Amino acid sequence: MAAHLPADWASRLQQYDDLSAKIDPETTPYASKYKGRQILFELMRDGVVMSEQSPSRKLTEALMDVYVRLAFNYVDTDEIASGEKVLRRAYQVVLQLCSDPSVGEASMQKHRLMLLKMGNLMASIWCNRASSRRGCNYLRRNLLLYTHAKQSAAQPTAEGFTHDLEKEYTLTLFYLAQAYGGMGEGRLSAEYCAMTLERQLANKSSFTDDEFMQPPGRERGGDEEDDKVKANRFDVKDWVRNACQLSDYFVNEVLMWTSEYLLHAAAVVAQRATQADVDTFPIAELRAEVHRDLATLYSIRLKFSQQLCQHPDRAAESFKGGSKAAGSGEGDGKDIEEDGRLVFPPEPPPSPLPLGPPLASSDDAATRSSSMDTDGSASSSYALPTTETLDSWMWRVRGENDIVWNQERPEVIALSREEDKDTAQSEERIIDTPPADQANGQASDKENGIHTPPDRCVALSADMMVAPAVHFPPIHKEIERRIRSSNEEFFRLRAEHMEKDDLPACVKEQPDVFQRHRGAAFSFEMAREIFKLGNYYAQQAMNYYVLDGYVTDHVRLAILQSALYRHLSYFEPDTQRIASMMSRRLKILGPLVEQLNPQHFLVHVRQMAFECGELCQELHDLKKYDMPAVSLHTSRPKEPPPAKDQDQQEDDTGLKPSGKLQAKLAELAQQAVTFYSHFINTFDKDPHKVASAKLGEVREANRREREGEWSLEEDDVKPYWMAKMTRASMLMKCGTTFEQRKESYVKALKEYESVLAYASKHPDMVEKCDVTLKEQVRLAKELAELLPERINRLHYLGK
Repeated sequence: MAAHLPADWASRLQQYDDLSAKIDPETTPYASKYKGRQILFELMRDGVVMSEQSPSRKLTEALMDVYVRLAFNYVDTDEIASGEKVLRRAYQVVLQLCSDPSVGEASMQKHRLMLLKMGNLMASIWCNRASSRRGCNYLRRNLLLYTHAKQSAAQPTAEGFTHDLEKEYTLTLFYLAQAYGGMGEGRLSAEYCAMTLERQLANKSSFTDDEFMQPPGRERGGDEEDDKVKANRFDVKDWVRNACQLSDYFVNEVLMWTSEYLLHAAAVVAQRATQADVDTFPIAELRAEVHRDLATLYSIRLKFSQQLCQHPDRAAESFKGGSKAAGSGEGDGKDIEEDGRLVFPPEPPPSPLPLGPPLASSDDAATRSSSMDTDGSASSSYALPTTETLDSWMWRVRGENDIVWNQERPEVIALSREEDKDTAQSEERIIDTPPADQANGQASDKENGIHTPPDRCVALSADMMVAPAVHFPPIHKEIERRIRSSNEEFFRLRAEHMEKDDLPACVKEQPDVFQRHRGAAFSFEMAREIFKLGNYYAQQAMNYYVLDGYVTDHVRLAILQSALYRHLSYFEPDTQRIASMMSRRLKILGPLVEQLNPQHFLVHVRQMAFECGELCQELHDLKKYDMPAVSLHTSRPKEPPPAKDQDQQEDDTGLKPSGKLQAKLAELAQQAVTFYSHFINTFDKDPHKVASAKLGEVREANRREREGEWSLEEDDVKPYWMAKMTRASMLMKCGTTFEQRKESYVKALKEYESVLAYASKHPDMVEKCDVTLKEQVRLAKELAELLPERINRLHYLGK
């Protein structure tokens, strides 16, 4: 190479690299990059002149190295169009160089690495232009290039080649995840996100099951640690958080085992990390984040079990309702590059070589040195070539052969076919494997004819394995141990129940559905195992996220614990224990409603106040009818059954003073009114009144509310008026004397009148709401007509 290039070629490239890495002040952010570009122009001109005199493949390779640097320089200075033009030409010439039959395998490896770099940059350009489909064309080609580079026996001796190759491939996977995310292909995006995490864990750390972190005796970090080492160190915090976020996607796709695999992987990484691995971020908080997400996962799993028992035929699809449909319309296939081809501009006709202003001779290093500033950068007095001159220089350099397409460098990439293959590979599969096959290391999905390497599977029980959609080899065995330990009792109970004859009707009617979703519970004992896992991790997280200092996180965990009890109660056959679970939920949420200031925690106060109101209402009805509203075993019909004691039937006043349950029912009704009132009070336009409101204060409806002038956001209309209607209903159940009941009826009447006033004043707003609210308005009208007569009756009975 030295025979064809000036002696200072390498030093000039190094000068450019030093300038490119320099960080300039904000006032002149690109000054060093512009100076570096002058060096590249100088090298291009010298190289083109030499190419005209004595062309050679080595000179062309050196010029392509300059072209790639120039393309990155343009992109770094936000001159994207110019960068793309240089990049496209360089990509074409390197493909021509690869088509030379005399090229050695070591040189071919260098060409592959250069194509990988250019493909990643070109893909990022098109993805930023909202043309992810076109970017995928280059990224898919990068996958083929990397595969052939890894299969090659010859490896260049250049220092850092392997590191650069692996880095560019990881970047390709990262860009594919972004590109498919922009196209709405959630499954493919998640797959490449997982592959990126896998490579980060495997390549940027020495993590193994035996030696995950550095030995405890060796200190890391400190003042003596080099900044470059810090920058390249495995980022534990980001990896753990990315794994947790990725698990959210899979759980929404009802791929529960893949989500659990990701969260346990995050837990392993966080547990084995030290404070030095996350710098100043508290390692205890990172572990608490993982515990919180694990608790959320088990709560969702319990919720899905409930939905599957209620609607086994459509639960899975309805559970996926929040996921985005594949294909967002980005990239409609009209562009030829979006169909998997590469397009290069036609070569212009030959023309005289424009050299531009005279430059120092390529052999005159002393003259060139004088054109440099004192810091070694190119002098700003150098005249830049025109666009026409630069274009002519680019087209003067070409490979000796036309492009030859092959399996490594295909003319057309079948994007749809390749994407379908990837989608099939990213599916989560349950595999029935006899114990003997597990011992022999065999795992195959006979139903789908897919063989899965056993080291990718997780043994859930003695006769069942799952192949998750992600895989982290360095810590796979520890993840498998944790998942199996967590679910061992669940699957033992499941096996026992499947052998019984008294299976729930939903399992008997849809056995295939429950066979496909084996992580779903269909008995109280199984649901309790999931509950215990969720409650354990929620409590572990709450030990860190205490109310004093982490209010938002503490409240979210309290709401999560309440949800765990709510889903578990669906499977409970004993009404007394259901009532105990409801009471437990009230003890968790009730005090927080009173402690939090609605001015600062408005959303959480509203959510908890409304939920507590519903809890008191459900507990009231449960004690009155001795039957839960919804349960796996029995559900209350739409027409309420008689009260459990016939002598406790209410008369038309709604009161039976001698009833044994009347005092308890009236207390629960008053508690419901208390919480619904707190919810309604948060909509007061006066923030001082909101902050000073006492829990349960039932305010008189002001004139504006009575006359329907009360303004609400569209999203607030339904919950606000549902709360008012329910509060009115519960007010009619308050009190144990005729006088107390009469006062409650009067307040309920005012509630119904305010609802009707708003409906008449804002008919368009009511029309936008669903059928439930319209039915409530109709009911309010009927009750507003009936209540005056009942109030009069109570008045005379009280006398």
